[in-house]
Amino acid sequence: MISTIVIKYLLPVLGGLALLFGVFEFGSSHGYSKGYAVAWNTQQTAINKMVTAQNLETYANNNKLQDFESAAQAARADAASATFAAMTTRADVVTRYLKANPQAAKTCGWSLPTVEAINNILGAGSPPPASAPIGASQ
Repeated sequence: MISTIVIKYLLPVLGGLALLFGVFEFGSSHGYSKGYAVAWNTQQTAINKMVTAQNLETYANNNKLQDFESAAQAARADAASATFAAMTTRADVVTRYLKANPQAAKTCGWSLPTVEAINNILGAGSPPPASAPIGASQ
């Protein structure tokens, strides 16, 4: 009697449970591997997009720096050229002044107002300090 009950009720239930468990395990293993692959690919795509965006930003910043460095070199060359032109003009003005005023050339010195006037004419800015003017008579 027990064996017929076991055969009649318990074995089909156990078989059904085993079949359900097998289907669940098959679906779970296949779903996990496919889901893992999809998730991995999605993650790698997101990482690749972030890396590409970061690389583009870095390239843009590097190009800006190179442009700035080129502009700085050009500005430095322009400043050197302007300084040389100012020095040449100043030397020319001093030479002409000394030729026009031989008395100043003989005394080997200029008064502070003369130095200030020459510097203002040449656009040199502020005059030398009053304590030790360059080329001024003592």
